[in-house]
Amino acid sequence: MQTILRKLYLMVLALSIAGMAGGGKPLWAADDSEVEDATEVAKEAASAGADAAKDQLGLIAHFFTPDRLSLYLLNGIRILVLLVIVGLIWRVGGFLIRRLLRNKQRAASAAGGVQLSTAGHLIESVFNYFMLFIALMGVLGIIGVDIRGMVAGAGIAGVLIAFVSQSIIKDWVSGLFTLIERHYDVGDWVKLADFEGEVLSVGMRSTTIRTAYGETVFIPNGMVDAVVNYSKYPSVVLFDIPLPYECDNLTARQALAEACDRFNNEAEPGEDLYSPADLLGVNAFEASAVMWRISFTSTYLAHWVHTRQLRAILKEILDDRGIGIPYDQLVIHQEPAGPPEESSPDAVD
Repeated sequence: MQTILRKLYLMVLALSIAGMAGGGKPLWAADDSEVEDATEVAKEAASAGADAAKDQLGLIAHFFTPDRLSLYLLNGIRILVLLVIVGLIWRVGGFLIRRLLRNKQRAASAAGGVQLSTAGHLIESVFNYFMLFIALMGVLGIIGVDIRGMVAGAGIAGVLIAFVSQSIIKDWVSGLFTLIERHYDVGDWVKLADFEGEVLSVGMRSTTIRTAYGETVFIPNGMVDAVVNYSKYPSVVLFDIPLPYECDNLTARQALAEACDRFNNEAEPGEDLYSPADLLGVNAFEASAVMWRISFTSTYLAHWVHTRQLRAILKEILDDRGIGIPYDQLVIHQEPAGPPEESSPDAVD
């Protein structure tokens, strides 16, 4: 670069001397020594320009030999074929991803559809970057760049990054599969990582739930090993009521059947109650009571309300019939005391 600048400088200097001979005098007014100096500078500049042109032509001839031109043409065809193949895979893969997510969105709720849309954009972005990376590596390999060192360096950097942020990556991967497989949606009542409550939001990093006590819990998706979703299907409630052994089966059955009928009349089957209360019979014999079982089907959130209502009805009917609720009793047997011992006359106080 310095050589070229020097040659250009000499050419400009020669032109300036040729146009202006010392102090702005015309060339014909210059003396012989000034003309000779200008002539020498012009010759040197012309020689420098010729050398520069020769170097440039040699460089062009080096890169555009017939063998290299054929290699360039072959590499261009290879790159074109590679880009066509990558483009086809790109379009087909993007179409399949969008189709899969569209089918899942049709079966999802409004909140679930928003979550799936977010997951779809993320998956599509990851797929796009992956295909760009494949295309770039392929083009570099065709033009002769050694990509093994680049891949090795990228692998080492990836291992270091994964080691440092493995918990974050685990949360993101778990969140991605949660959004795709729809283990739970916003509004579901679930149990996650020993926390139970209503799902407020589902993100790539964490899931937010609100417990029955109003507590807001943020759970990293990587901590969710098992999911219990109480909102997917109706909840079967098995209600056990203890009755004393002194109460005969007929009296107990009549009282419990009356309680079930009254419960079913007051809590008509609808959105929350899917099946009426049914008396199943004697379920177990405890130490101080006979356990009778009543069953009904309800939503998980409503079964607490129905259970309290059934308890109140049972208590009222059992009180009217004079049937008490048994409780554990402790019986103490005391042996009679023996005759008092006579004191010996020889005993000394």
